[in-house]
Amino acid sequence: MKKLILIFIFCGLALKGFAFSAGDLFIKNSRFWQNQVSLSILEQNLISAGLIFDLTKHKDRKDQIYAFYVPFVLKLSILDLTINPFWYPDTNNAQAYGGSIKIESLIRNDEINNTYVKGYLQAAFANQKANIARGLTPVNKENFKQFAFEGGLNLNLANLYNFNLNGNIFTYPDDVKNVSYFGGIMNQSDIADLGTIDYVLNFPEFSAGGSITWISAENTTKTSISYKYINYENNLIAHSVMFRTIIPLTENLITTLIYNHIFATHHTNKDIFGIGLNYLF
Repeated sequence: MKKLILIFIFCGLALKGFAFSAGDLFIKNSRFWQNQVSLSILEQNLISAGLIFDLTKHKDRKDQIYAFYVPFVLKLSILDLTINPFWYPDTNNAQAYGGSIKIESLIRNDEINNTYVKGYLQAAFANQKANIARGLTPVNKENFKQFAFEGGLNLNLANLYNFNLNGNIFTYPDDVKNVSYFGGIMNQSDIADLGTIDYVLNFPEFSAGGSITWISAENTTKTSISYKYINYENNLIAHSVMFRTIIPLTENLITTLIYNHIFATHHTNKDIFGIGLNYLF
């Protein structure tokens, strides 16, 4: 891992015109904590690439969970292409891999009023090898595949206000209806935007919602409020409300503060907090 990070840093510093950033985001509530370390090479006009490592401790799993992501963004003249593969090494008698492909394009650009509308489509796949019980049958280790499809619209006004609407649907070729126990470790938010920083182990059926973001003209602080309706396969319905603010402390140092409240039917409400720092070299 250390060698991979050093190679990543060297490439970022060696390429002319690229900026390099490092960040750390810590998320916690009563059931889990998660620490996310990210490294990224940024280039405004053409490409950006990253390396993300997640370490999670969840009360529903005995051992810590590890995850690696390698997001890559290619910015073309008519669209942006984002590819985000991920891998969960074997822990808790389970492992997972998958990824998503996202295409985003400009739909309308009003240069006179300084507004634009973008739309995106995303498809994702994941496979988990985990202990699964179906109905009254004994637990058996098997591969469990799933897909997620998502779409959204984004309206930007003068680069000060941003309105976002999106929705997604999950499909399970390996039949999720009769699963009575599942020992998977993957966070379902890896393959679709569920509008929460919760570590989601349940099986979503679909979700829909939106967000409003505004930027302070004085200090470029970015603040957003979002809502997401999440419907799960086990007849659980959740409503996620999230508040996020990104505050520039200096020219190169940025802090992120997140509060997420989740209302769930027949379950205790959740309060989740996140704090992060990001440094641009």
